[in-house]
Amino acid sequence: MSEQILGQILEELRGMNGQLTSLNERVSSLEHQFQEFRVEVRTDLQVLKAGQQGLRKEITDRFKEVDERFHRHEFTDDVLNRNILRLETELQMLKEKK
Repeated sequence: MSEQILGQILEELRGMNGQLTSLNERVSSLEHQFQEFRVEVRTDLQVLKAGQQGLRKEITDRFKEVDERFHRHEFTDDVLNRNILRLETELQMLKEKK
């Protein structure tokens, strides 16, 4: 009888060993899938960061261009205002001479 009990215990242990082996394979598969996912996420983040840096550079460049144009227009406006003031002064002087 004890041999029969030992046989049953051995059979149960073999079954448990098979279940543990199956579980170990599933865990290994999940670990592999998780590692692949991490690599994909890391790659996607790098792509997003590069895109963000590109956008920042583009925005900065555009603001610089607009700033340069604005300063040129400001300078042109100042020159025109001075010319208008000079012409108005000359006109006033001519009116006073008559």
